[in-house]
Amino acid sequence: MSIIQVDTLQKRDGSTFPIGKVLQYITATTTNGLSTSSSSFAEIGSGFRLTITPTSASNRIIIRYTMGWEDNGADGKDLAYAIYKDGSTNLGTASSLFSDMSYNYCGIRLQTSGRVISFIDATTNSTAERYYTLFGRTTTASTVQFNTNNASGRRALCEVMEVQT
Repeated sequence: MSIIQVDTLQKRDGSTFPIGKVLQYITATTTNGLSTSSSSFAEIGSGFRLTITPTSASNRIIIRYTMGWEDNGADGKDLAYAIYKDGSTNLGTASSLFSDMSYNYCGIRLQTSGRVISFIDATTNSTAERYYTLFGRTTTASTVQFNTNNASGRRALCEVMEVQT
């Protein structure tokens, strides 16, 4: 058996390999929920809020939610999720991306659990404390449910990680 020991690995162009590691990991579970027929985003519940203070302005923040339950109602109704920073900045819109969406194609109720919504906030740019939370809305006038009513206490998992870059 051989052991290789080095102080630094370099690529052929002389640059070093990026070595990242998780510096902070914050998690929570919640039974908070939202039932809405609004086409404007609203916070699903304060239980989805996770606060973190980055140790470096250049690090990345990974935000991930596993929704305990969603209910799209009936045929042709959909719901959308968005991750917000500090309750006012939709990270998807700020990055010229889109919101995560679930659409019901069939004529019966679409009820699911275990949907994962995630985002990497690469625009940290400071070590100021901030919080991330999950928002939801409908894109039609029908009522949609996030982790509520029919959920019978199902839990959603919330995670925020600071990753060294």
